[in-house]
Amino acid sequence: MIATLSQKDDVILGAVTGKSRRGLQAICASHGFEKTFFTSRTADDCPSKPHPAMVTECCAEAGIDARDTIVIGDAIYDMQMAKSAGATALGVSWGYASVPDLVEAGADHIVRTPEEILKWMERQHA
Repeated sequence: MIATLSQKDDVILGAVTGKSRRGLQAICASHGFEKTFFTSRTADDCPSKPHPAMVTECCAEAGIDARDTIVIGDAIYDMQMAKSAGATALGVSWGYASVPDLVEAGADHIVRTPEEILKWMERQHA
């Protein structure tokens, strides 16, 4: 899914994580994503989620408005951060939080598979 998104001309990928910069680099290296993300913010760079700084700083760096951004996450704090930043909050059902908790935290939509993310994004741009 990430590889597919990274090939789209109208998509700019960023990573925002509560992990350290070193942790994010390790994950990217282990999956071959070293050059996939245009921008990223970690716990080393910004206040902790749900503070919106990770999203707003990445948007500023990419030259886009948070209203045109989709934050994909599996935790309550991801949904809260997205909403605080003014972004769309897309929750995934296979992570830390339950679907009801993600919805309560502000998820605009819930997906159940990575493929569903791609389909949902295609419908949003149709």
